[in-house]
Amino acid sequence: MVLVGCSTTQQLVSQSESRSVAFKARSRLLQDGKDIVKSVDVKWQAEKTAVVICDMWSRHWCDSASRRCAEMAPRINAFVSALRARGVLIIHCPSSGVKYYNNTPMRLRAKLAPMVKTEIPLRDWCSLDKTREPALPIDDSDNGCDCQPRCPTDSERMNLRQIAAIQMTDEDAVTDSAEAYYLMKQRGITNVIILGVHTNMCAWSAFFNSSNGLSRPECCSCARLNRYDV
Repeated sequence: MVLVGCSTTQQLVSQSESRSVAFKARSRLLQDGKDIVKSVDVKWQAEKTAVVICDMWSRHWCDSASRRCAEMAPRINAFVSALRARGVLIIHCPSSGVKYYNNTPMRLRAKLAPMVKTEIPLRDWCSLDKTREPALPIDDSDNGCDCQPRCPTDSERMNLRQIAAIQMTDEDAVTDSAEAYYLMKQRGITNVIILGVHTNMCAWSAFFNSSNGLSRPECCSCARLNRYDV
């Protein structure tokens, strides 16, 4: 539908809305022994927001994980396509698979981000800190495979390219390292949305999702929407 003769105020509002990211954030806490879910309306500036797509490989070593990625990928692609159009930075992070994107504009963008010295060293993996974080609600000692029998953890079973159903464009970035943090600092990013697999493993602990040793992000929705202060 095309509207003709809209007022200047309406046009400004429309342009403003197209450069923002609005959603309903949810948080969960234990209060007086009861599990409480709270919701708040949040609006972020698109240019200060990034999306990190975590380990959406073409094939995982775990068959159920591969099926899960295939089901999620079209929805993720639709979501990030809409955010990209609003000016949100899209960072693709297929761990150990960035070599397949060498010399692409997306890979070079991440590599050229200037290194940032941090007060707390950026770590390769952020394990659960039991001194200030509760135990996960599931047992992840099997590395996240829920197949029966459990799949062999054979790297030859894997295709580390990002699944083709998620589009990459030249304006995006590709990395699997602290370059993601450096790029966010360069762009003045203050809000990060994390998508991908798995919530209890890489999306929780991988170094490109960490925020310089700060506390874990508040989980804002069941779709693994997270906010970091970077």
